[in-house]
Amino acid sequence: MPPSLAANGNSPKVAAYLRNIFPSPFYIKDAKWWIKEGFHKEGAMNRAIDLDGQCIGNIGCHPMKDHPEHIVELGYWIGESHWNKGIISRAISLFTDYVFANTNVKIMTALVAEPNKASMKALEDCGYNCARINKKSLKVRAGVFDEYVYFRSKSHMHSLF
Repeated sequence: MPPSLAANGNSPKVAAYLRNIFPSPFYIKDAKWWIKEGFHKEGAMNRAIDLDGQCIGNIGCHPMKDHPEHIVELGYWIGESHWNKGIISRAISLFTDYVFANTNVKIMTALVAEPNKASMKALEDCGYNCARINKKSLKVRAGVFDEYVYFRSKSHMHSLF
């Protein structure tokens, strides 16, 4: 699994709108570390996005600092050759349903950099709503952008804030 994880993660376009904690370039040693340790750090829950036995991406969530334990932040990425095929939308939908059904999480949030329209659409397709826009507050590898704060609640609340 490390070779396919590394191959799909080793793209400047994949890393562009991820926080700088995501290694770029993404080597096999990074994939091995992720599988051994990184996927469960600080209370995170992560899953591989598997296609025909190959790890083509990752989806997960972690508790948000300074927020109640029932609120988590969703994060995900998928290899560039798998973009625009509906795979990430399916992964978001399945993972969100899994978290709500198997944990005490009540609200999932996702922070998206303004240029990443595909991610916004995937979230919206999965029932997430944009709660607010924080101007020039999200620092990712590609720069500092407006941060679109998306959420979905277990009880389908209409307002997070």
